[in-house]
Amino acid sequence: MKYHQVYPARVPFYLKELEFRYNYRDVPLFDQLIETLGEYARVAVTG
Repeated sequence: MKYHQVYPARVPFYLKELEFRYNYRDVPLFDQLIETLGEYARVAVTG
């Protein structure tokens, strides 16, 4: 079953993206994405 071309195995990722976009709807998406990825990179390096 596909819903808007989203396969069942990818539904959790789709929902997380929707959650992210909703939570940061008032912040420029690119700026927030760079900040979030930077936080994950620091955790991975120091990890």
